Amino acid sequence: MSRSSSINAADPPAIDEDPHSVIEEELGDHREALEALAEMDLGVLSADARRALEMLDQAQRRPPTQEGSE
Repeated sequence: MSRSSSINAADPPAIDEDPHSVIEEELGDHREALEALAEMDLGVLSADARRALEMLDQAQRRPPTQEGSE
């Protein structure tokens, strides 16, 4: 079971969490569904799915942040 399954959907991520990590964690398990929606002709829903895939790809390419490296 992923961490996101046990969290209330209304609970926002902690302020100090890396947004790219949150995106990858929340959307990563749903990539196949997003790809299917993006390929369909469903207007705004398909456009949103394509945007979510772009965000997921960017999050996965970004190196993890190093705390205390400043």
